Amino acid sequence: MKVLGKFSVFILIIFFTGCASLPVVETVNKIDVEEKYTYEYDAPYDDVVDAVKSVIKESGWVTKKVSETAANSVSGDDVFLFALMGGHAFNLTDSQAAWLAIEPPKSASKTTYIHLRTPITFTSFGLNIYASVYEIDTKVGLKLSASTSEAPKKKKIPEYLNSFSEKIELAIKDKSK
Repeated sequence: MKVLGKFSVFILIIFFTGCASLPVVETVNKIDVEEKYTYEYDAPYDDVVDAVKSVIKESGWVTKKVSETAANSVSGDDVFLFALMGGHAFNLTDSQAAWLAIEPPKSASKTTYIHLRTPITFTSFGLNIYASVYEIDTKVGLKLSASTSEAPKKKKIPEYLNSFSEKIELAIKDKSK
């Protein structure tokens, strides 16, 4: 009996210390955002922002933060200095890396930043999704990134981001009808 009790304690210690020490955060990096998760629309800026917000609401996801900047109010560099405060270039947190990955082009005249989370369930802490909607001349762009600390969700990041962008595209088309 004593051996079984000691063995159980040993297994619990290994389980909790092992799980706590594993670096399991996955974040979509800036290169992947540029290559796979950057979209351009021929629609009014406000329509694209509204489409993003409506897709979030219809999906049952939670909006954690929305902030907007206009031309000449805060430069993109300043926004990302705020986002990266306390971080070093080689030691970014997952959220800092995700915010940096969706940085809009310097020529953007308006930008809306949105941080959302998929629902938390009994078996999942959800997935953080980061979006920036920006306007350059007559074009509107969207960049998406995501981060999660759950191994099963890592493989689903592309599925979530592609599905999200497809729903946004449909919402924009519906709005323009």
